[in-house]
Amino acid sequence: EKSRKGLENSVVPGRMETYLLDKGTVVIIDFAHNYASLQAVLTYVNENYPDYTSTVVVGSQSHRSELRWSGIARALSQYGDKVYLTADDPGFMHPDEISQEISKEITSDINIYFVPDREEAVRSALQAAEAKEVVILAGKGRETSQFVNGKNEAYIGDYQILKDYKKNNQ
Repeated sequence: EKSRKGLENSVVPGRMETYLLDKGTVVIIDFAHNYASLQAVLTYVNENYPDYTSTVVVGSQSHRSELRWSGIARALSQYGDKVYLTADDPGFMHPDEISQEISKEITSDINIYFVPDREEAVRSALQAAEAKEVVILAGKGRETSQFVNGKNEAYIGDYQILKDYKKNNQ
């Protein structure tokens, strides 16, 4: 019982972090980066915010992650309303190539935006969001780097972008 109560209040940075914007938008930051994890987040959103639309900002790793691409597309096809396909550790591929591969496998009528720069994608999704919308910043959690062309490059991070957005728009 003590463990259950303790776990109810525990927070794992980058895992299902939920924030509310003044305009009535819910923002969730989560590491979801494959079918199972993205499907779990989207199921949670559909069950807990049934009258809200969902927007997902997501990308994927390069060549060795082709099964992830189809899994992301499948989860988006089942539950998504809008997606910003962007960079998420693209390795030696351009984020647009990965985004195109993911989009080819989306089978539902979902609005797709191709924004290769992740910081721009997150900012655009937050700016465009309305009341009764859930924006899911998926894949990076609290990470502050991107793996690009064989090296880790500094990335401001989804959390910091959200924090800056709230500071400047609330």
